[in-house]
Amino acid sequence: MKLNLLKNKNFLIVLIGCICGLLLIFLGNTNSNKESDLPISENIYTSDEIESYTDSLEKKITSLLSHIGGVTEVNVMVTAEISKEKIYATSGNNDDYVIITDSSGNQSALTVAEINANIRGIAIVCNYGENEMLKKEIIDMLASLFNIGTNRISIINT
Repeated sequence: MKLNLLKNKNFLIVLIGCICGLLLIFLGNTNSNKESDLPISENIYTSDEIESYTDSLEKKITSLLSHIGGVTEVNVMVTAEISKEKIYATSGNNDDYVIITDSSGNQSALTVAEINANIRGIAIVCNYGENEMLKKEIIDMLASLFNIGTNRISIINT
């Protein structure tokens, strides 16, 4: 009789332990689903933002080229991809985003880095006096500045 009661107690303890384990698993999953359902938006440049960005670059390149001896009448056009990438912080090995809450209670993912639009190409129309060495130096300079291939830079003499 004592042995039978002992077996029933062990069975009840194991059964209660299994039920508690299952509850923890289900409660843990519902909490992590709430975090992963948060709206984590990937920002994309609007056409006005990309135009403002390329206009700024065009002015800087024009100013730079106008300071080079032998280059006059500079016109520059820059094209860029219309997207920007955000890199978010993750926690642990499961790649869940790190969520922060502001003073208003709004939740968002923690941004680690933001990568600006990539330059697709640069076109330059200027007077460089048919100096091919100067043209090559300008192309090499712009390729280095913007980390793009020299095949994405075109210079035409006026």
